[in-house]
Amino acid sequence: MPVSGYSVNCIKKFVLHRSWAVLAIVFLAGCTNARVLMPTPNLYAEVKAPLFRDLHAELSSTQVELIYFTDRAPKRDDAGKLHYGWERSNSISVGTTVIDLGQNATWQELVEASRTRTRIGKFELRMVSVSEFTRLPPSPYPYRIVGGKVVGGSAVLARIIHGGRRF
Repeated sequence: MPVSGYSVNCIKKFVLHRSWAVLAIVFLAGCTNARVLMPTPNLYAEVKAPLFRDLHAELSSTQVELIYFTDRAPKRDDAGKLHYGWERSNSISVGTTVIDLGQNATWQELVEASRTRTRIGKFELRMVSVSEFTRLPPSPYPYRIVGGKVVGGSAVLARIIHGGRRF
């Protein structure tokens, strides 16, 4: 029976072909794990003053060291390098990571790209290294109620303090 002038078979074919196209796009988008530099914030794109002019030469690099806190479970790849996947851990890890903000790009190219709304090319981010300083004890921390007050284990407290000193 025709629906709005189209046969049911015609509508089924249309939906089937469009479904395959949508699935192909979703599949191809899921195949890439490349992360790119975020779009330039309006503040940087509209400012006329030279950005990063007073930045020390030692810091004028496409690589930046960041401090991280994560509850993701640690993993090691075949080469033994540390990374974190999507699985959760019951403890918090603290460390540093070095991220390259633009592979094969110079500092000046990165600065220019950070000041324009429309970038030429994409600046792919790459994790250079991950270094875990400490892992806090699993949570929830063990505790007892003594005299109506919550009392944590001294071993857990010592471990937290020790982890903070390492940091």
